[in-house]
Amino acid sequence: MAEVSINHFMQLLRENKYYRMKQTPFLEYVVLYLNDGRCYQILFHAYPETLKNARKVGITNMFMKKPVYLDCVIVTPRGIIPPDGVSPVEFDIRKGKYLVRYSFKNNGGLEVFRGDL
Repeated sequence: MAEVSINHFMQLLRENKYYRMKQTPFLEYVVLYLNDGRCYQILFHAYPETLKNARKVGITNMFMKKPVYLDCVIVTPRGIIPPDGVSPVEFDIRKGKYLVRYSFKNNGGLEVFRGDL
């Protein structure tokens, strides 16, 4: 099982056709659901004001959930501030449940939240 960065994981999602490059102007962010570093589900969030035009490229809803079938572990990125209640020394997304929000507009701006929805 390969360990990959979040940016590389997003490339794997695009290569495996979870989303297309034509869809990225209409997507605001994607949320990765992680359990012990493995992504088991993704949630795409589209801009509500562009939904009419987004239908042409296959985006039908503002929120789209998809299961993930990729066998890789996402490593903790450097420079990420840990969520509340987690010490920086113990912060590792390969242990426990986390939500990672990856923003398309901020060149891959990341936010990490603890727990599951």
